[in-house]
Amino acid sequence: MPIFGRPGESLSTRLLGKDKLPFTSAESKRVERYVASKMAEPTHASTLDNTFVGADEYSYGYPNIQKKPVYFPTSGSGNKSSSGGNSGGSFKDGSSKKDGSSKDAQAKKDAARKKMQSSIKNSFSSTISNYKNAINSLPGEQEDSMAQINILAGTQAQSITDALNQALAKFGGYREEVTGNQKQTLQDLADNTRNLFQAGNNYLGARGAGNSSATGMYSAALTQQANKQRGDIQNQTNDQYNDLNIAEQDTRNEAQNKINEINTWKATQQATIVSQYQDLKRQLQGAYANASDMRKQAIAQLDTQLYQQAAASLSNIQNVASQFQSQFGAGLGEQAGQTGEMVNAVSSGANNYQVGQVVTQELAGISQGQTQQDGSILDQATGNLWKWNEDGTLTYLGKQ
Repeated sequence: MPIFGRPGESLSTRLLGKDKLPFTSAESKRVERYVASKMAEPTHASTLDNTFVGADEYSYGYPNIQKKPVYFPTSGSGNKSSSGGNSGGSFKDGSSKKDGSSKDAQAKKDAARKKMQSSIKNSFSSTISNYKNAINSLPGEQEDSMAQINILAGTQAQSITDALNQALAKFGGYREEVTGNQKQTLQDLADNTRNLFQAGNNYLGARGAGNSSATGMYSAALTQQANKQRGDIQNQTNDQYNDLNIAEQDTRNEAQNKINEINTWKATQQATIVSQYQDLKRQLQGAYANASDMRKQAIAQLDTQLYQQAAASLSNIQNVASQFQSQFGAGLGEQAGQTGEMVNAVSSGANNYQVGQVVTQELAGISQGQTQQDGSILDQATGNLWKWNEDGTLTYLGKQ
């Protein structure tokens, strides 16, 4: 049944009922104009529990009033709004705007928490990835360090070997020089003996003793002296050979000592490298495990300080590794700087060696004899003085 009564009833009757006094004509017109204006206003249905009243129920008996749908609230005390909702009212499920605000706030908090967790996770992922990269790079870095040690040690050992070979070549040259000196001295001795023998025989022959025993004595004396000189020459030569052998062996020993020093340095450095990288690996693996645990804890507790600790731990280990690399590099440079000194130590023996002269003593002969008043013979070339004996032999008296 229409809310304003049946068709054909007057507006005042519909509004006031039959037991009420009717409006005056002027009042009725004002009421009709008011109702018509209200019905002409557009309205929208609420999404809440409202009762819809069809437009036809407003038009019975009033053809001049525009038909429009109207909504009348049947529950709640809220006012109509442009959206059709209630302001400050309760909803069909019993919830209120305050409950919705609480849910929105919680949703925002949850979103912020997830965002922070994602940020922490990403930060840890980067650091943990750096840990993995550092651990994976250790074998290659260790191999590179070993290679540098081997290259330097091999280069130095080769330099020592080259210096030794050069020194041995020089010693070989020195031996040839000594041998040449020996041959030359022996040749000089032979020539001198022959000249003295001929000169003496000429002198004796001029004195009428060319066929006497004096000639034999003189020849024997020269031969004896020459043989003695040959022995001296051989001794001098042997002494120089011995000196060369000693100098050469000293050079060999020096070269071997330097190579031993290089090998000792190499072994020590390799052991240090292995120990250092094993220690770095243990530190990195331990810190990596801790970082993984701290990531779980940080995500659960939203603790950014734990990430800072994990990053700081990695930085500290990297600083230790960097210091070790610096020390290692300095050690390589120091060792390389000793190469020249080691080479000089090996080469100095041969470089500073001096070959001695192989000499012969002057033979006591008569090259330019002159008879003295006392009957002795003076060799004017050498100053040697000879005496004629009564038995016709000669005796060497020495220098004048």
